[in-house]
Amino acid sequence: MSAVNATVPSGTRAGGLAVMAGMVLTLVASLFFPGGPIIDPVDQTDFPVAAAALAANPTLAHAMTLLVIIGMLLYSYGFVELWRLRGRGAGFGVSVLRFGIVASLFSWSVFIVGFGARHSAIYLMQQGLRAGEGTAMQAEFAGLAVSSHITMMGLLLAFMVVNPIASVLVGLGLAARFSNLNLYMLAAYGLIAIGLGGFINMVLALFLDNPDVVLHLAISQLFLLVGSLCLFVIGAGMCLGRSELVAEDAAG
Repeated sequence: MSAVNATVPSGTRAGGLAVMAGMVLTLVASLFFPGGPIIDPVDQTDFPVAAAALAANPTLAHAMTLLVIIGMLLYSYGFVELWRLRGRGAGFGVSVLRFGIVASLFSWSVFIVGFGARHSAIYLMQQGLRAGEGTAMQAEFAGLAVSSHITMMGLLLAFMVVNPIASVLVGLGLAARFSNLNLYMLAAYGLIAIGLGGFINMVLALFLDNPDVVLHLAISQLFLLVGSLCLFVIGAGMCLGRSELVAEDAAG
């Protein structure tokens, strides 16, 4: 089989485009949500302040939250296409890849549920503002919004524990399919490296006596960014019809 297929199967191309589009959407949303690094930045570990930042710009907050959810769904579609890969890296490689895909789908599902809680927090803060400044009803809605935000952060914590493991497994499974070092193999190794780094970072954040939570969160976001770039490269390889990323039955 040649390194690049002359005719790229439509399913593989669609899956690759979905992964690439998912990366772009999640990157845009992570940069431009209220309270994030660009729009009215606040300490995301200060839950009342973070919830208030979302409520101060609810339209943008809802839009960016929706973009993340759509991005996760696009990632999931692309990985469903990767599920069809078999043959190369026979046995262990295929099993590891598929287990990594399952773990990735699970982690992204948790992420989507968490961002559903963000939608809820934004809505509750909006209702509190409509209830009137300083009223008991506003305080009640604000408390409920903070609770929703805390729920979201708890789910995102679960994501940040599971997703690095999934990244390592997917990277191992994909790397086993390549016989020569190239950009796509490097991207697979990149998934392994950032998965290991992300998991170690989370373990340190959970078990150190007095961790710098903001620092660990920033490191985790950096690993997620690099991992997204690796996935973008894998998606590009699918679009270009790299034989290692095209299902054997589809290629045939």
